Amino acid sequence: MNRSIRTRGVIAATAVACLTAGALSACSSGGGAVPASPAAAAAPAASTVAKLASQVPAQYRTKTLVVGTDASVPPLEYQSPTGQILGFEPDVIAAAAAVLGLKVQFVNGGFPSLIPGLQNGRYDMIASDMGVHPPREKLVDMVHDFMGGNSVMVTKDSPLQINGLDGLCGVSVGAQTGSTYLADLTTQSGKCTAAGKKPVDIHSFSDLNAEHLALGNGRIQALMTDHTIANYATNQLHENVKVALTYYSNPCAISVAKDSGLAQPLNAAIQYLIDNGQYKQLLAKWQMSDQGIPSAVVNGIQ
Repeated sequence: MNRSIRTRGVIAATAVACLTAGALSACSSGGGAVPASPAAAAAPAASTVAKLASQVPAQYRTKTLVVGTDASVPPLEYQSPTGQILGFEPDVIAAAAAVLGLKVQFVNGGFPSLIPGLQNGRYDMIASDMGVHPPREKLVDMVHDFMGGNSVMVTKDSPLQINGLDGLCGVSVGAQTGSTYLADLTTQSGKCTAAGKKPVDIHSFSDLNAEHLALGNGRIQALMTDHTIANYATNQLHENVKVALTYYSNPCAISVAKDSGLAQPLNAAIQYLIDNGQYKQLLAKWQMSDQGIPSAVVNGIQ
């Protein structure tokens, strides 16, 4: 996950506190509500606000929408020292909410609990580096907000040469619980055994901090994650890691409940941000200019 920010020093210091070996487990506050990340552009024209806001179902117009996120993956979403949730996705949601005339409040939670929390009404929407995939689309509506790629990270002194996913056969690899990375690793492990090779030694972790700690202390040899996170750890934080492999890109999305009626208004608001250049500004702010979507989409890959 990414950036080119006006508060670069503060953000880098915060993320270092979250990701360096000495403080990897100390940056998540569990489930507390925190203020929204400030939107980064001017308010839209009143006529546009009125038109788009009219698409929002009545029950959401006067309430503060609760947004669930696993705020442990800088620069997509993470917590400042004061507990504020910052990052690219909070900025996109705050900007889209401003277009729709809505208020939002971000709540930190574990990644595996986000979709269940959306389904049971704890959250009104969720955003947490969540890839668009058919099994998820059956459960929620997914409004694309950026393109994600997958990377395999290793320590800088690792002797591993990983030129493709088959290079993970016999390797201990970590990934986040509930992520598509675990599915990819399971699929690849089956391919390894079918080819007469050792299976992938798969380890799952609750959050990014735990994953990085396991990689740093040698519990795992490699870590599969979003390439934005990998690039940020390598290039911005200058961690003792490197990217060994990057493979296909897939849209990531903000998700809402199937019966909420929020998907189309949110999608229209993101399209507005794309059309007026604000979306491009947010991509540049977080050094994600190569990960923009060309147009707003709900579900599916178009």
